[in-house]
This record gives sequence, C-alpha cells and structure tokens, in this order.
Amino acid sequence: GVFASGLVIGFLVGGLFAILMSACTPVEKVGYPLLLLSQMIPMLGLAPIIVSMVGDFSTAKLAMSAYMTFFPVAANFFAGLQSVDNQRKELLMMSGASPATVYRKLMVPASLPSMFIGLKLAAPSAFAAVIFTEVLYPQNGGIGGEILNSQYGNNWELCWGYIFMAVLVAVLLFYAASFLEKLIVHWKSAD
Repeated sequence: GVFASGLVIGFLVGGLFAILMSACTPVEKVGYPLLLLSQMIPMLGLAPIIVSMVGDFSTAKLAMSAYMTFFPVAANFFAGLQSVDNQRKELLMMSGASPATVYRKLMVPASLPSMFIGLKLAAPSAFAAVIFTEVLYPQNGGIGGEILNSQYGNNWELCWGYIFMAVLVAVLLFYAASFLEKLIVHWKSAD
C-alpha cells in the first residue's frame, strides 16, 4: 500500500522532472544541480524530519519511498532523453511534428531502457527507506519495527528471519521491475 504508492508517486514525479529538464534548458540548469543536491541529504537525517513535519507515520513512509524513487528515475530517464540522436529529432521536427509528438514518438520510447535502470535501482532503495523509517519508530510496526523489536527481545532467529524477508522482498522488487521492463521495452535487443 504505502510503499507502492510512494514508488508510483516518485516514479511519476521523477519522470516528469526528467522531461521538464530535457525540454527546457533553464529548468535543467537549475533543476539538475538540485536533483544532485537532493541525494546529499542522508536518509538517517531525513526520515525523522519528514515524520515530524507530516505528523503521520504512513505519510512519512510514503514520502520516504517517493523520495528514494525520485532521484534514480529522474537522473536515469534524463540521461536517456539526452542520449537520443539529434538527427532523428530534427528529422521529425522537419516533417512537421510538434515537440510533444517528438517526445511521445521518439524521446520517451528511446529513453525507456534508461528509465527502467532507474526504476530497478529505485524499487529496492525505496523499500529500504520504508524499513529504515519503521526502525526509527518501531512502535508503529512493519518489518523495520519487527527487526528492532526482535533485537531488543534478544530473539535473534526472528530478527534474522525479518532481515532475510526484507532482502528477499528487495530482490523480488528488482526482478519485478526487470519483468515490467521486458513487457514494455520489447524492442530492446538482448545483449
């Protein structure tokens, strides 16, 4: 629920931000350094700040999931958009295509492999951010809370079980993003 919603929000906002940076040079000049700067904020400091700002634990987990998804998707999708061949763009423009058509027919499809690299990086990281937020506030439950509670109770078998479950979910998230990529980016050659 909360994790998936944050993942989708971070994915959409990151994708839109990448398109804006690609389409508008002033947005890129201001936005790209801010995008890089956003990754300098440590999760350890950000999670408690977000919880104190929003006052709701579920909203804080959603925000952390979205935050950890935003950067890899935006950065990789932007790199993909920047790598599209200029001659192909110019050819479409000369044939009367609008900028929106150029993005829809050429830029976005050509950039999907890069965007999925970002999603494959983001999904496990966003899940880890949710677990980390739960560790900070173990009374609210979740895998992170259970990891901490089992440590306090000296129940190390249970603790390792929760850690193994978290790792398994993160790996499954990576493979789910890979499967989604194969469904959507079917023209990509298998290198």
